[in-house]
Amino acid sequence: WDLLAAGPIPRKNSVSNRMCRRFTKLIYGDNQYFGRLTLGDWRGMFFKRSRYPRRWSRLSRETFSQGNFVEAWPQLLAKIESDQFTILKRGPSGDVLEGELILGGRPFQVIVKRPRVKYWYRYITALGRPSRSMRTWAKAWKMIVRDVPVDWPLLVMERRVLGYVVESVIVFERIPGKTLATIDLDAFTTNERD
Repeated sequence: WDLLAAGPIPRKNSVSNRMCRRFTKLIYGDNQYFGRLTLGDWRGMFFKRSRYPRRWSRLSRETFSQGNFVEAWPQLLAKIESDQFTILKRGPSGDVLEGELILGGRPFQVIVKRPRVKYWYRYITALGRPSRSMRTWAKAWKMIVRDVPVDWPLLVMERRVLGYVVESVIVFERIPGKTLATIDLDAFTTNERD
């Protein structure tokens, strides 16, 4: 930096916000990295491939096609509705489930989140706003673009009636290991913590 640039290193990268916005536009489109899916009443987006795979995610090194999800979605929905997944959390605000999803003939461990509307007035406050699953999809990709290890988002689907989202589902790769909430960071040395 000292040899090639005039002046000190900037405290903030002036192009990072623009690059992040450009990437987050991709997550909603049909392109080489993401795809759109419409099956019956359900619509959503899915992950195809990553330009820069992450070491902590097996799915980031895989390549999927729309056909993989067309085949997997009915089976996934049937498993969710018949409670064939392991329940990690169930409450008025939604379910968090764990199980296996077959994509392209290969099994993947996944986490499925199915949020519900807890209060009736949430339908009014959510008018013109993306569903919780869609907001989670965007937040997860914003974390990944900043290299923060999170569960890899694989698929997000919504079912609407008269323009209102009445059901939504988001599917993540299950990343093995402990979560930050369960780790005693003070027990680590500085290098281990980093």
